[in-house]
Amino acid sequence: MQKKADFRERVLGQKKKEASHGHDWTVVAYDELRHRLKSAIYNIKSIANNAVDKVIGGPIAWAQNKRTEYQVRKDPEKKIIYLMSGFAEEPANQWRYARTLRKEGFAPYHLKPHNDLSIDDAVEKAKETVKKLHEKVGISEEDARKRYGLFSGHSDGARKGMRWAQDPQIIRYGIRGIQARAPTPYGIAKAKTFGQKLIIPYAKLDNTKDYKEAREIALDVDKKKLYVPVDVIAGLHDRLVTPDEAVFPKARKMYLIDDARSTHFGTSGSNKLMNQYQAAHIKEL
Repeated sequence: MQKKADFRERVLGQKKKEASHGHDWTVVAYDELRHRLKSAIYNIKSIANNAVDKVIGGPIAWAQNKRTEYQVRKDPEKKIIYLMSGFAEEPANQWRYARTLRKEGFAPYHLKPHNDLSIDDAVEKAKETVKKLHEKVGISEEDARKRYGLFSGHSDGARKGMRWAQDPQIIRYGIRGIQARAPTPYGIAKAKTFGQKLIIPYAKLDNTKDYKEAREIALDVDKKKLYVPVDVIAGLHDRLVTPDEAVFPKARKMYLIDDARSTHFGTSGSNKLMNQYQAAHIKEL
């Protein structure tokens, strides 16, 4: 079993056809641990990490942002990766992924998801935060346009990144690509899994049955142009956002992780191996 994910070596030549939209996935596999029981065991650990991160991760994420400010001020060419967590989560839940990105040479910066706001208002808040960061580290608007930063969001955070990609002004903020982890581009009209039945009734950006905003976002997905490329990453064992719900035909590429650790909480930033894969993918975006 591979101890560390290597993106270039582990992308297989095979394709997996998904029913929704008839879109092809590039399958990424790391080992043969595909049994549901083993996936459930890994998921318990990822959920535990996620819960712990909510308690201890806040100060760590804050310190990581301060370190990025220092690094970018010292080295203006440093590539910034903006991170946004999903529904019912905060920057605290992304600190492990941020640590992995730092080890790979990037400068991670946490953005608040503002889950209490509409998707467009949340994106506006993200813009304000990025602009303030640029002012702090001495990046002018002209310099920002020349930068090659990236945005990586998970779940609802991914949807906000995809929404931002439809803004013709996104390059003004130095963002040139979106890594969308476990997104729901078209929302979820009907909860199919046990996890979805628990969460979807309260997820206003995903629940297209009960929330008008969710329906409007879903309708806008195909209407509006993307101004930066979007890559989708989905987990085969994700029972909150199943692969068919993550399909996005306008994506530059879509990757399906066939690994027992590829649960929703696994790709959220709580699992070390999934973080290594996702950080390796950032280098390809």
